[in-house]
Amino acid sequence: MVDEATREAYLAKHPLDARTSRTITNLDQLKAEFEQIRSQGYSIDPRRVHEGLQCLAVPVEGLGGRFVLGISVPKQRFEANFERYLGALLNVAKING
Repeated sequence: MVDEATREAYLAKHPLDARTSRTITNLDQLKAEFEQIRSQGYSIDPRRVHEGLQCLAVPVEGLGGRFVLGISVPKQRFEANFERYLGALLNVAKING
């Protein structure tokens, strides 16, 4: 997680252009999504960057910095294996954190 000033500076320079029909293009909606991610401890990208892919990411702190560990999986496989994928990523994040 970055501090608010860094996040705001980044968002000021990078417009929220739609890549799919599900892409968040509203800043308030994006900030609400950030709050949800922070609350649940992981992020899901439900086909917001590419129609056929869903992504899952978890934060990893350690090894000299902050990292994000993520996977991108075809939609059907993602939905069928979400709990397994989330558990695996969270376990790896603990090992390296």
